[in-house]
Amino acid sequence: MSEGKDVWLIIKSEILYDSDEPDDADVQTFQTEGRLFEKNDALYVMYEETEISGMKGDKTLLKIDKDVFSMRRYGAHQSEFVFIKDVETSSLYKTPYGIFSMLCYTNKLKIEREPFEIEVEYKLTIEGLTKSSNKLNVRL
Repeated sequence: MSEGKDVWLIIKSEILYDSDEPDDADVQTFQTEGRLFEKNDALYVMYEETEISGMKGDKTLLKIDKDVFSMRRYGAHQSEFVFIKDVETSSLYKTPYGIFSMLCYTNKLKIEREPFEIEVEYKLTIEGLTKSSNKLNVRL
């Protein structure tokens, strides 16, 4: 693995819950510092969550392969999302309030390395809690 370099991330998320009107999406944009590494042709970015995400102190690791993007959180809120276009993945979401099953169906996945940008559109179901349509954009 390369020693890595410091990077500045711009992360924008948009969540539209099934019960919301189309104009009621929850949109958040934040900037944070991270560290970029490369290993076996995959890129990795590690950053610390902020108060804006509601998970301050947790760490997030992004892994970017050719056709797969994954996001793993460590800390009080533990989760892993694996985004593969037209594929539904399942995982667990561990919080201080309990453990929940998640299903994630990726509608759109666009990965650009030069300039670095990831766009994801996905449907998320958290068992017993919520269903939502989501958009995520990550830029370095």
